[in-house]
Amino acid sequence: MTTTTIRVDLDTRDRLRAIATQRDASLGEVLRDAVRELERREFALRVREGYIRLRADREAWDDYLAEAEATHVEDGLG
Repeated sequence: MTTTTIRVDLDTRDRLRAIATQRDASLGEVLRDAVRELERREFALRVREGYIRLRADREAWDDYLAEAEATHVEDGLG
């Protein structure tokens, strides 16, 4: 894996180091995990905001619900 150097403030470096020590991991592993988590959160936020916009348009929301009902497949979980 190719690596690079990034600049972070000392507080951030120290916090990353503390997490790395707790996990017995490298700073790079901790940073990679943090970026993945941030990406997941950002994705979830965009999805949530999309639903908020969709619900604001009553006709579009009704269309969405109708399509969801028409394409519903039982998964045996509920």
